[in-house]
Amino acid sequence: MHYRHMQVTAQVQLDGQEYPIVMDFETSTWKAERSFDEGDFPFIVATQGKRFEIYSDGTFAEEEMP
Repeated sequence: MHYRHMQVTAQVQLDGQEYPIVMDFETSTWKAERSFDEGDFPFIVATQGKRFEIYSDGTFAEEEMP
């Protein structure tokens, strides 16, 4: 699958609540309307048939499968 110029809205879960984030696959960055504490990371998000780790520095990467 080709992700260039693709943005996807996904949900991160925190304390039983879901919060939307926008993942930009061209830059491997994400943004959200709310902020999260450093200790909340990393989040795991499943979208586009894959799993991604969401990092506190505003980036994300495909989760490595063991």
